[in-house]
Amino acid sequence: MAHIVHNSAKHAGDRLNIDIESVVNKIFSHFSSSAKRTEALKAVFAFVEEQYQVVRRHVPTRWLSLWPAVKRLHDSWTAIKSYFLSLGEDQCPKSLWQLFKDDEDGDGKPLELQVYLSFLNNVLKIFHDVVLLLEGEDGTVCK
Repeated sequence: MAHIVHNSAKHAGDRLNIDIESVVNKIFSHFSSSAKRTEALKAVFAFVEEQYQVVRRHVPTRWLSLWPAVKRLHDSWTAIKSYFLSLGEDQCPKSLWQLFKDDEDGDGKPLELQVYLSFLNNVLKIFHDVVLLLEGEDGTVCK
C-alpha cells in the first residue's frame, strides 16, 4: 500500500513544470561538496536573521525523504534564495540560476520555484503521513 501512495505522489510530481527532486538534489550537492559554500550559506542565514539549517538530500529509493527536504528548502527559502542570487549568473549553477534569476531585481514577486515549494510542502506532508501510517505497526484498516 505504501508503495502505491508513494508512486501516486511521484507520478503527480512528474506533471509539474519543475522537477522538484532534481532541484532538491542540485541544491544539496551544491553545498555538500564544499565547506566554503556551506560557510557562505551560514553567513546568509545570519544576515537574514534566521537559524542555519542544513540543506537536506532526497534519496529517490527512500519514500520518506522528499517531504523533509522540500520542507527544509521551504522553511529556509529567504536564505537559500539570497545565497544563490548573491552568486550571480557567472557563479551560480546554470540550472539553478534559471530558477532564481527572475527575482534578481528583488521585486518581491514569488518565484515559480517558491510557489511549488509552498504547494509541495503541504501536499507531500499528506502523502508522507499516509506512508508513515501504512508502514506503522499499529495501523488498522479502519484508520
